[in-house]
Amino acid sequence: LFVKTSVLEKLFEWNIYAAGTCRPPGQSGFPQDLTAKDPKKDEFKLWEKGTMQYMFAPMKSNPEHGVLTAVVWKDSRPVKFMANFFMDGREMISRRQKGSTAQQYAAPMLLKLYNKYMGGVDQADHIMQKNNCQRRSRKWHHSLFYQAINITLHNAYVLYQKDYDAASEEFRARTRKHDRSNFISSVARSFLGTPDAEINMPTMSGP
Repeated sequence: LFVKTSVLEKLFEWNIYAAGTCRPPGQSGFPQDLTAKDPKKDEFKLWEKGTMQYMFAPMKSNPEHGVLTAVVWKDSRPVKFMANFFMDGREMISRRQKGSTAQQYAAPMLLKLYNKYMGGVDQADHIMQKNNCQRRSRKWHHSLFYQAINITLHNAYVLYQKDYDAASEEFRARTRKHDRSNFISSVARSFLGTPDAEINMPTMSGP
């Protein structure tokens, strides 16, 4: 999830605290002082792993109460975060390198929050890479339509799994649980009206 200052400030107006990674400063409003002066000679790439630098600034829309936090942190490459609340500090994380034992180095506290709340989004994006109906098109609204189908199918399968697991033992004993690929195929067949289109859908109270 890429963020920019205008979005963070709007979320703050709605009493929503948010943090995320950033695109280049011209698109996100990330501080120029935390950005390489020359992309070909990125001085941040020369930092040791775990090095970080923070900057804080009042929000333009609410300078008395709102603050923006920006940090650049060196992992395997420089990573940029922004948030619409004040947070500094660091914690130690452990990463295993190829062919070596795990190493510990510092990371910003924002990383912990980011990983905690972005897990579901990242997992959904990863899962939707398979059995994806996205197609190339010169019309931008086609991409939105295909993505809406992907998200709808993914959410439907998540609900199907929850209902199946909550169904009675009798129902689960006589009904095989669909994997995601078979579930999507069954949905497609139901729209085509083929004979094997039936999906046994449990309810929260059983069959």
